[in-house]
Amino acid sequence: MADGSLRAPEAVKDEVAILEAALREATARKHGFVMDTSVSQAQHMLGAQMHGAMGERFDSAVAVYSVQLKAWIDLQVDARLNQVLQAALDNELFAARQDCAAALQSSELTERAQSKLLNVVEGLSEEMGRLKACQVGAQMTTVAHGGANASAREEVFTTVEKVMSTVDELKRSVMRGQSENTAERVGRTEAGLDELRR
Repeated sequence: MADGSLRAPEAVKDEVAILEAALREATARKHGFVMDTSVSQAQHMLGAQMHGAMGERFDSAVAVYSVQLKAWIDLQVDARLNQVLQAALDNELFAARQDCAAALQSSELTERAQSKLLNVVEGLSEEMGRLKACQVGAQMTTVAHGGANASAREEVFTTVEKVMSTVDELKRSVMRGQSENTAERVGRTEAGLDELRR
């Protein structure tokens, strides 16, 4: 370190001498004088040595600066990419959340409608059971009283059977529709989640 501190003043003195010589040479050229070549050659040799030392320092400074500049640029690019990618991801997630919320709301509405329809069908089924019980009671009474209104009984019986078959069909279609709607909603939701994972 002491050796480096001794060289620093010498290097400064050498630089000053080179600069003075260059100034004298430039002034002489301007006025048309030619300098002594022996002094000029010595200055050139000294200048070449100084230039070599300064060139090495300059090259190392440029190398250090270029590494720092590259690191800074990489940092800036990474920060900007993170901002852009985060914004894109947030937009995708927002759209997926909206789709999921809409699907969930649609699912809830469908479930409520199916529940109401099922309640109606069950109510009809209970009424049909009571009606059938009344019909059986009426048949027993008719058998006991003789068969006067046989055609009316047959008509009521046929109507009751038709209503019961309609109720059974409604039950089956509601159950089938419920299963299909649920499977469809689950499929759409899974597809949306798969897209988000990609």
